[in-house]
Amino acid sequence: MNLLNFIPQVQTVSFRGRKIHVVRDDLSDKFISGNKFRKLYFLLKKDFLPLKIITSGGIQSNFLLAISRFCFLKKIELVYVVRQIPKFLKENPIGNYKFAKEFGTKFYELETQIFRNSELRDKLIKEKFSGEKALFIEFGGAENKTLEGMQNLVKSVNFVKNLKVILPSGTGSSSYFLQKALLEIGKENEVHTVSCVGNSDYLKKQFSHYKGLVPLKFPVIIENDLKRPFGKVPKEIGDFYFEFLEETGIELDLLYGSYTLFHVLKNTDFNDFCYIHTGGIIGNESLKISGKKISEI
Repeated sequence: MNLLNFIPQVQTVSFRGRKIHVVRDDLSDKFISGNKFRKLYFLLKKDFLPLKIITSGGIQSNFLLAISRFCFLKKIELVYVVRQIPKFLKENPIGNYKFAKEFGTKFYELETQIFRNSELRDKLIKEKFSGEKALFIEFGGAENKTLEGMQNLVKSVNFVKNLKVILPSGTGSSSYFLQKALLEIGKENEVHTVSCVGNSDYLKKQFSHYKGLVPLKFPVIIENDLKRPFGKVPKEIGDFYFEFLEETGIELDLLYGSYTLFHVLKNTDFNDFCYIHTGGIIGNESLKISGKKISEI
């Protein structure tokens, strides 16, 4: 399948008395789907690709899965910088990490405390690989070039006037550039998002990183009052995931999609809105709900 020709369908469902227009951006590809597809769109368009890509992110992130698959298909060497990989995971690969290893990704580990300090992490990466002839991509694919993928998305989908658009946020680049792309073509739809990694202050700080491409308005942040360590799935989110799957037939990922829609329904009165599916279903395999693997439930 040629990903550049992909046009997402819109599936309208009713859930808990609300009408949700789900943009099935998750159906672009098994591995390169949703906003990860949009983040890599600028590379998919290129006629001449680098021989090597260096980037960083979470060890089970959906971005890891997408970029490792892309590099495997295009025969590009991928170096992926991560925090220290747990011994158990190294010996028993699972989820996105397992696929990335199979796709030939080379991992470079940093001490966890260093990795969590974004400024120090990025400085060390540049020093370590300073002599490399490679394309460097920001942590989690949070590049200004994400705009190109979002521009393609908004031209492919007919967003009904004034309908609110929901998109989960990790680094915030996808929701930020989706709002900008909508405004560029004269669409006044507001983008609303939930921070799935930190709190609202964290997300606002992330928005400030995309200098030079400032939209006329920023995405509206919906509060995430169900706190959790990232990578853990509270029972409430697990219950929501199964209820949504049973009622609509649509599977969401547990860390972003389920967490976001849970808070949209809990903390807003939106009765008719658009939700852009961000993919990432494969990553569910490595997650646990209240101590049980999803595959065991």
